[in-house]
Amino acid sequence: MSVDPLIFMPVDRWSELKLAFKSDWPRSISGYLVLETQEFILKSGIDYGFKVYCPYGNVNNGIVALNIKNGYYEVIIQCPIDDTGELEDALRKTNIIDWRRCRVPYAPQHILDCIKRLYLEKELKIYDISTTRTFILGNEVPLYDVRTVGRSLVCVATCDDTLAASHIQTTSSIVVAAAISAEQAKRRKYKTCIEV
Repeated sequence: MSVDPLIFMPVDRWSELKLAFKSDWPRSISGYLVLETQEFILKSGIDYGFKVYCPYGNVNNGIVALNIKNGYYEVIIQCPIDDTGELEDALRKTNIIDWRRCRVPYAPQHILDCIKRLYLEKELKIYDISTTRTFILGNEVPLYDVRTVGRSLVCVATCDDTLAASHIQTTSSIVVAAAISAEQAKRRKYKTCIEV
């Protein structure tokens, strides 16, 4: 019997992973924050089985985390280095992931490229892939000022605190509960605005 290339990482080793993600700042902010968020949830006394794995046990190969709740099957894939060869090899060989029903959230470009290669090679049936792009603005750039061909464009972003006491119970059982609540509140607040 062969050992799976995705090696389980207990919570007491997550600090090593976060340190690796910090070395690839800001691209690996999503990997860092998912671990930080899960640590907070665990400290709050909620454990719903979030599992973190490292390809071949090497923290520099990144993480493959499984977030499975009530039929929701999320595979979080992050890597703090450009070379995703080891990660890709582990994803190719693992038996831990059910590729027929998974969603891959906030993947940076190098992870998206890795998944695309696997998708074509293994004919995967990934449900959804969302990407993350990180932008760094200089100090002289005004916040929230986006200009397009001579006219201003107003952007509204909602960053709801999913760990707030008012959200912890719902977000521990329904992944997007805080986001849905924030979206509904924003729609109510801006329902009288005119879209141009």
